[in-house]
Amino acid sequence: DLAYTIYTSGTTGRPKGVLVSHENVTNLVCVQSAQFFMLDKASAVLGFAATVFDANVWETFYCLLNGHKLIVANGEQRKDLGLLGKLVNEYSVAVALLPPALASLLAIGHLKPLQYLIVGGESCDITTMIRFSEHFQVLNAYGPTENTVISTIHAFSHGDCSTIIGKPLANVQAFVVDVNFQLVPIGVPGELLVGGMNVSRGYLNRPDLTEERFVDNPFSPGERVYRTGDLVRWFNNGDLGFLGRINSQVKLRGFRIELGEIESVLSTI
Repeated sequence: DLAYTIYTSGTTGRPKGVLVSHENVTNLVCVQSAQFFMLDKASAVLGFAATVFDANVWETFYCLLNGHKLIVANGEQRKDLGLLGKLVNEYSVAVALLPPALASLLAIGHLKPLQYLIVGGESCDITTMIRFSEHFQVLNAYGPTENTVISTIHAFSHGDCSTIIGKPLANVQAFVVDVNFQLVPIGVPGELLVGGMNVSRGYLNRPDLTEERFVDNPFSPGERVYRTGDLVRWFNNGDLGFLGRINSQVKLRGFRIELGEIESVLSTI
């Protein structure tokens, strides 16, 4: 059954409504999350993301389905680093999922109780990752909304580069292909296709776009994969490295924005 519809930026000025199922969400919060950390029932998770951002799905349903406390930041706390740090410390927050731009501004004192900091939505600078990794585990998460929040994750260690996005999570398949949908060798850049239980149904009332982005899995008949439009490469150890976008999409504060959408709005002025 359909769990929710969440909107992302569209090339023609029309936001795309992504249709996410209960199976997608359950796999994310009950199966995959256990791969990258274990918390006791008394642990608290920071609810930082706004409801229009899919990170909110992970924060909310991870707590609801695993019995943890969700400490929700209000509008003032999201904008004021001091107030946010006070909230984290007052409720002994153990896990926070934050956009890198914000994380880079926080001091260790703001995040003292943390056991895990998850950064995602855009690239995080290496200095921030090194600084925080001396005090708690830093996890670099990657995933398009169309593949239900998180597709791959990497536990940062000293000596790593910040563009490593890690390995696919449980029940997620990753393929790096060329323009002919042929697998490329290790180290060669290609487009990332993601398949498995996190792949959403497609776009609301957009069968044309759904057909374009959600395609038949060329390596497993009867299944579908999502074309991320992201340029990546495999490392020898099975990690993926993020290289950039294939199209004109950009990231701003963790939100994916199509430049065509901006052009469409400007043309109406």
